[in-house]
Amino acid sequence: MRKLLSLLTFFSGNALATTCTHSSIQIPTSELSVGAKDAALPSMISSTWHETEDGLTTCINYPSGTQFFSLANSVATATTQSLMFEGTSYKIYMTGVKGIGVIMSAADTSLSYKPFISSEVIMWSSDTTRTAPVAYSKYRMRFVATEHLPAGPINIPSFQLMRHGIYLNVYYGWGKITAQSTNINVKYPACQLEMPSLVKLPMLLTRDVQTVGATAGDTPFKIDLNCEAGVTDVNVRYTLTDISSPSNTTSELQLNVGASTATGLVMQVLENDALVSFGPDSSLIGTVNQRDFGKLTSSAGRLSKSFTVRYLRTTAPLAPGKINAGMTITMSYQ
Repeated sequence: MRKLLSLLTFFSGNALATTCTHSSIQIPTSELSVGAKDAALPSMISSTWHETEDGLTTCINYPSGTQFFSLANSVATATTQSLMFEGTSYKIYMTGVKGIGVIMSAADTSLSYKPFISSEVIMWSSDTTRTAPVAYSKYRMRFVATEHLPAGPINIPSFQLMRHGIYLNVYYGWGKITAQSTNINVKYPACQLEMPSLVKLPMLLTRDVQTVGATAGDTPFKIDLNCEAGVTDVNVRYTLTDISSPSNTTSELQLNVGASTATGLVMQVLENDALVSFGPDSSLIGTVNQRDFGKLTSSAGRLSKSFTVRYLRTTAPLAPGKINAGMTITMSYQ
């Protein structure tokens, strides 16, 4: 009887595992000052990019011939908002502070920045037969306002906004990318409005406004805005609102029925001989019939507008009596 001898040989050894290390990175920030504006949102807060080139990832014992990618992921929570900046629509991410968000981008140090328009940016790719998986990377961010901010200092604690790593068939760990803590000082323009509380028009005779559309009693008045220094490049706009009819968007200022006994007349307001139409009591950009008042520069100073108010004959029967009308002015800093 023949016996078969089976020989099992066990080989033992230590397979070397791929190991990658990633630097922890902090993007430096500086204290910021911003003039609060009645501008469209979202709006930029940072005047320059906050950036660093300290990103480094290295790997050892990696399989030869493997395609690898260096990449960055967003860690901060994405908002539903985007900001068009430098020709790119950036996704806005939360900082953890209400009303303050960030836009950000990443890149290999030898390449151009790639904006975060989704959750991941591929910074570099190569084959390990040609290039060792070592990645040098750079990162940048800007603060943006996602809602109108209250005046005063706002503290932004340090927070993680991205992570960076390498993909070699699988992901080999991550390095944190955080933003340094900072303060944002929100300043409203410190302006004092100077205008007459009462403009007295001359007594009107019936013969002065015999036909519909006739005007009379032109009376000039001025509105001045005296602003302190500290707010740069702010366009000031204004809206006049009819007190008796706040929804009025015409150029006819309605009479205060309770204080007026005359009929057949309304009033008009002109700026530089051009009729001013009335609008809502709102400082929001794009308010109906909002008009330019002037521009505040770094030296601030005084802005002034000259106006004229006059009577206008309407189609209603003309009856003598007292005439009273009123309006408010709302300034918008944009």
